[in-house]
Parts: sequence; C-alpha cells; structure tokens
Amino acid sequence: AVTHLAKKALLEEGVGESEITVIPMGINLNRFKPIKKDKKSKTVTILSIARLVSEKGIDNLVSAFENLSKKYPIKLTLVGDGPLKYEYRHRSGIFFKSIPYSKIHTAYQQADIFCLASQHTKYWQEQYGMVLIEAMASGLPIVTTTSGAIPEVCEDVALYSPPKNRLGLQSNLERLIVNPNLRDSMGKKSRQL
Repeated sequence: AVTHLAKKALLEEGVGESEITVIPMGINLNRFKPIKKDKKSKTVTILSIARLVSEKGIDNLVSAFENLSKKYPIKLTLVGDGPLKYEYRHRSGIFFKSIPYSKIHTAYQQADIFCLASQHTKYWQEQYGMVLIEAMASGLPIVTTTSGAIPEVCEDVALYSPPKNRLGLQSNLERLIVNPNLRDSMGKKSRQL
C-alpha cells in the first residue's frame, strides 16, 4: 500500500495485516526540480493538476481564485481534463493546458503555488495524490485539504483547509500570494521532505 490510509482500507476489505507493507511512492528528483524564475514578474501563478471534476475541488478552487483575482495579479493554470473544463473555459485569468506526462515537470517549474483542493465523497477520498510529491520535489509551496491521505503525504509542508471549505482554501492561497518569502521557505521545505 502507498499510505497507511490505503493499508487501513485493505484491512477493512479483509486482507491480513501481515500481507500488507506500506511503501510510499518515489519520484525522480532530477526531473522534478525547481528552476530559477524571473523575479520581475508580479503575477503569481497557481497551478492545479487534476481531473477536472468536483471531487478534486475544482469548483472551490475557481471560486477562491476569482475572489482573489479581484485583489491581486494572479493567474490559475489547470492541467487535466474533465467536464468542468467546459464550465470554466471562458473565465478570465484561468488557463487550461493539456500536457503529456513526459513534459509535466515543466508545468510545475513555471508555477509559484501548487493547489490540490480535493474533497471526499461518500465513495471516494484522496488515496495518495502523486501530484503532491511532484509539486514538493519541484520546490513549490502547497495549498491543499485534509482529504484522505493528503496529510500523510505532505506532512507539515502544506497549508491545509478542511475539504469543501472554500474560504479556508482562499485564505491559505492569499497567505502565499502576498508573501513571497513564505512561498520560498515552504518551497524549500517541500523539496527537503
């Protein structure tokens, strides 16, 4: 199992504890790494890589972004596909990208903040979130939720809000938008984890 939460699910399904080993997923640190960015740009780029569906919290992220974009020079890049792409495709400041996985590291390197706003449903919760360790390896500060195994994956290197809490998500994004030093320190801590 990739997390202790996944192990718990297997135990509930009847798998014997002696048959389960928790081994977190690894990442290529030579591919997923930070690059030096142009400090002249005042625009802060928020990145989310996810299926564009409600359980990934896209609605809350877009709402938080739109509120914050009234106050700050920001843009939101959404990488992924799904039905919500068509709902939000004409919104100002939101950019949709389709990037092959062989080049996905470049999306992280162009961003300032990574956000995964996952929210659980009756039948689903985040079991790992590979995008989280890709973002950490890329030296990005992370804003996310406490859905499923996310706190186990990110430990103390992310700003958390409860799932489905748009105001908490917005507040955490704002903390990073206005504080480049916090973005930098959290990004360095992410990379070290």
